[in-house]
Amino acid sequence: MKVGGSLSKHPAKLRRLCQTLSHLARKICFIIVPGGGPMADAVRRLDKTFDLKEAAHWMAILAMNQYGIFLASLTPKAKLAESLAEASTYAGRGYPSILLPYKILREENPVKASWEATSDSISAYLAWRLKASSLILLKDVDGIYEPPYPKGKLLPIVSVEQLEKWRGKTCVDEELPKLLSKYKIECLVVNGLHPSQVEKALRGLPVKGTKITV
Repeated sequence: MKVGGSLSKHPAKLRRLCQTLSHLARKICFIIVPGGGPMADAVRRLDKTFDLKEAAHWMAILAMNQYGIFLASLTPKAKLAESLAEASTYAGRGYPSILLPYKILREENPVKASWEATSDSISAYLAWRLKASSLILLKDVDGIYEPPYPKGKLLPIVSVEQLEKWRGKTCVDEELPKLLSKYKIECLVVNGLHPSQVEKALRGLPVKGTKITV
């Protein structure tokens, strides 16, 4: 599960989400991948001014680490992990397991250095490496809308092929459809501002959101 950085714009709701995730971790095995949040936004601004090239890529991934540490401070009993094995161990023991991706990606670097591939794509890669049954992306919207947002309708289901045609026009990053297709990963986009919907998603129950099919 990726906890998006946009949720930090809603402090009270993010705190409630983190409390919910801590409770659910005792019953359901899942691993949290952090978004970039305001830390990644700062990197974007610096990159726009200084044209940092590949440095911006690694700075943005470090921003994910920072956001992960931030999420851990809000999530009771959270454990920070820097390896896949460590993250899996914590999750298996009922802890809210937050995977910090920088160290792993320094060794494997699966995505190109571009703003087209953000924490969405990195989450898909890590889900594949973890052999996860599915990927859940928590955003500050109810799912993927048919462009243009917000005029388009909310889509309960969308294919990776359709997302490819809408590159840059939805709430997911441009490279995500390629990686989901490559790794054959089921993906669900859910509003993280509604913890009850997140719980339903984790339990495999019907939920308001968008399923991305491969």
